[in-house]
Amino acid sequence: MNDAPRIPGGRRTKLTPDTQKRIIDAVRAGATYQAAAGAAGVAERTFYQWLQKAEQPGADPALVQFAHDLNRARNEVEVRLVAGSVMKAAMGGAVVRETTRTLRDGTQETVRDYAPPDGRLGLDVLARQFRERGWARERLEVTGADGGPIQVQHAVINQLAEQLQAELEACRPSVVVEAVEVEGDG
Repeated sequence: MNDAPRIPGGRRTKLTPDTQKRIIDAVRAGATYQAAAGAAGVAERTFYQWLQKAEQPGADPALVQFAHDLNRARNEVEVRLVAGSVMKAAMGGAVVRETTRTLRDGTQETVRDYAPPDGRLGLDVLARQFRERGWARERLEVTGADGGPIQVQHAVINQLAEQLQAELEACRPSVVVEAVEVEGDG
């Protein structure tokens, strides 16, 4: 028997306690809203309508509680990911390879290789969570004149040697630099 409340007009809502639990458990496991709704047999559009209705003044308390529980589940996932995998990667020490071998005396030896720390992940988390504290990194784009590409000057080795010779002669006239052509192997 469907114990969901009736929607004005007589139809029962699909948001039963079982559906709520299935969606919240899926989100808590790391699923997107779209995947969680789909796994519970609910159209994505319906799911988002429930969330919109929960924000309206005078919304059904059960719907408001569902939205609250859903938000809490999503926050739990974030905390678990940051405290677990992201911070472990930032600090290093995750096992990346494990090899077990049997020695001549019959005992087994396990050798583990650990990932080195990757501080970029920690800085990225700080930048996202504590932007107001100055952790955010700003992107810097370097352009040429009028926002165009940067002009790169190409020079051949002989031209560079001549320029170097001229510079050295200005400083110490006794130094001589020669450009030597090198024949390729090919």
